[in-house]
Amino acid sequence: MKGGRYRDLALFMIMSLTWGLNWPIMKLGLRYARPLRFTADRLALAAPIIMVYYLLSNRRVYNLKSSIGSLITYSLIVSIQFALSSIGLYYQSGGLSSIITYTQPMMVFILAILFLNEKLLLSRLIGTLIGFLGVAILLGGGGSSILSYTSLLLLLLGAFLWATSTIYYKLKLKLLDPLIVNIIQVSTSSIVLYTVSLPVESPPVSSIEYLAILIYSGPIAVGIGATIWLKLLGRIDASILSSSSLIVPLIAVVSGYLILGEEVGLRTILGSALILIGVYLVNYDHRSRMESRILRSIVGVVYRSVRIGS
Repeated sequence: MKGGRYRDLALFMIMSLTWGLNWPIMKLGLRYARPLRFTADRLALAAPIIMVYYLLSNRRVYNLKSSIGSLITYSLIVSIQFALSSIGLYYQSGGLSSIITYTQPMMVFILAILFLNEKLLLSRLIGTLIGFLGVAILLGGGGSSILSYTSLLLLLLGAFLWATSTIYYKLKLKLLDPLIVNIIQVSTSSIVLYTVSLPVESPPVSSIEYLAILIYSGPIAVGIGATIWLKLLGRIDASILSSSSLIVPLIAVVSGYLILGEEVGLRTILGSALILIGVYLVNYDHRSRMESRILRSIVGVVYRSVRIGS
């Protein structure tokens, strides 16, 4: 049992590191391709990896015929979310984009009350308010251009659609194998994005560097990363995995600074800290003692960063 927990922890850290590093790597990819084409390319490379894993796992498909309409709807929601997030990332830093995107748990909390009849807990309400205060601070520092504000709003809308797809999955698709849902979603999203991007966006700059970026952000980050997520989801409580909402954007901010030299000003630190603390409070009520200690340490690091920055 203890060996299994260590294995799951190792897989979780690999997944979080992979997804966190993916933000600055995607930012690099956008130097070679326009947002929609880049996203379509990386999803198209990821789909075969997930399909191979599915075939090797000898899984059975349940209720697929009766769920085609719901699968298409879910895939279209995710396709729009990918499009908005990639356009927002094109005009913003990778670290800031990840922070805005990972406001998703707070939005899930609001939607879950409306559509899943979940209880309104005080700690979650306070966390949501604190988190959106952080969003307001980041939007206040978005710059003077309309384009800068618009890109932040696109990222925020992308996070909302991610939350919407999560609720829709729980309402309509929870009885299906999540791996087959992922295959259909990734394949459909790549087709939709190719259909939209090919007539309006210029072709990417062909190079070894662009191919390497696609391999990482597609098969590795989407294919392998999503597969690890699904494996862990089948073995441990989903609330434990929600801690990635804190770890991933922190890794993205640090890696964006190291890889791209992205500046992290006081406003960004303060707004990001409030968002991460808000996400922590939204998820706090369902945490194990070990996870709480880990997340308190993360929040403590963020708090000390704010004090140093000030």
